[in-house]
This record gives sequence, C-alpha cells and structure tokens, in this order.
Amino acid sequence: MKILIIGGTGDARTLAQRLINGGYHVTYSIAGIVRKPALPCRVLTGGFSRQGQDVWRNGAIGLYWHLRREGYDLVIDATHPYSVQISTHAQLACDRIGLPLWRFDRKPWDKTVQDKWFERESLMEIVAELGAFQRPFFTAGREVFDLVDQRLPDQQWIVRTAGVYAVNAPQVVELKEIGPYRLADELQLFKQYAVDVLVTKNSGGEAVAPKLTAARELGLPVYILKRPALPWVERSFTCLDALENTIKTAF
Repeated sequence: MKILIIGGTGDARTLAQRLINGGYHVTYSIAGIVRKPALPCRVLTGGFSRQGQDVWRNGAIGLYWHLRREGYDLVIDATHPYSVQISTHAQLACDRIGLPLWRFDRKPWDKTVQDKWFERESLMEIVAELGAFQRPFFTAGREVFDLVDQRLPDQQWIVRTAGVYAVNAPQVVELKEIGPYRLADELQLFKQYAVDVLVTKNSGGEAVAPKLTAARELGLPVYILKRPALPWVERSFTCLDALENTIKTAF
C-alpha cells in the first residue's frame, strides 16, 4: 500500500515513522523551507508547482500529476492547521482523481482561567488593536512582515520566524529561530525584549507551547489568530492512534 503524507509538523513525522515501521510504503512531502526530516523513506521537498505543464489553482496541477504518476492508495493531509493553500491543493487534486484524502487535525490548545487570550479573525485586525502596547512579540508567520508599515512610531516589533526575510523596517527585530523551545528560554526572551503582548497562532498539539506558558506566568495578554476553515475531507482524526488503526482496518 502506498501512502503520501503531506507533512510539516512533528505529528506528521511521527505518523510517517509509525507507518514505515508498520510496513507501509510511505512518501513524505514537505515544503522544505525550514529543514528536511530524517525519515527512512522517500522525502519530497519544495512542493509540486513545478511538476505540471501549467499551474492550475496555484500549483494543484503539480500535485495532481504526481498522484496520477505514483499510484498512491491514500493521501494524508498532516500539514500545519493554518496551511490552507496546500490543504486546498490536496483536496482539489484528490477529488479530481477520486483518491481518498484523510486529514490529521491537531487539537487546539485550551485556554485556562489564568490565560488572557483574545481570538481574532485576521492579523490585520490584531495589529489594529495593539495601540496600547509598545513591544509586541509576533510568532504568527511571515505574513506579519506584510503589516510592518502599520506599526505605530513608538512600537518595537519582535518577530520570530523560521526563515530570514531581511525586512528593512525601523524598530523591527527579526529573530530567526526554530523550535522546540524551552520555557526558561522563552521567559528570558520575553524579559530581554520587555515584551508586553504576544501575537500567535493556535497551532495546537499535545503539549502547550512554552511561549503561552511564559505569557501566562508573566500575566501578559495573548492575541491569537483564529484557525482558518479547511476544505472537506473524507475522514478527519485528532488522534494518531485512531488514524493508524483506521488505516490498518481499511486497507
């Protein structure tokens, strides 16, 4: 049985390793912007947009031709919960072929009574509400850099991303760092830059991100970008065990 896992998260790598150990023929696909995972299987990096004769729906055609050529039995979307584009490409390509598409949905982090969370629909909406803060700390992706011209004159933005984007903007500190992170280090970073508000995504997972724990311990507010709606899939799972067991019984 051939399975394509569209990855990009620790959960996706764990799932790939489990299925490999179970004897399945696994191909793992990742954008490759951050790092290439060390998995004992075929690993594709860079996406599929160059694999077709034309770009259909922003690259979905490349994935479509790859799926037809390779003859997979199942595609699993295990990307980041905010990766709408690749999830949409997967749905379009699989639907055109009639290939089963399943998704692993990471459980969102739950708010505690000590948390000061404010969920908003867009980064633009969040930035518009930061007027009372001087040193926001952004861990919400490179899209933040599209909004730096909206920074107030007395604000210093601290932006952490996995890639270097060399934004030439005054009072914007760009931190190129890749997790996992430790609580002690996050607390130190918050204090070093005198962070007074955190802007992030609810990426989810089994363990709460140390940055959220740091914000809670320091009594800081957290603005969270709301999770986007993802396209329909045949089956969706929030537990890796359930996904693995369903594969074993269905194929």
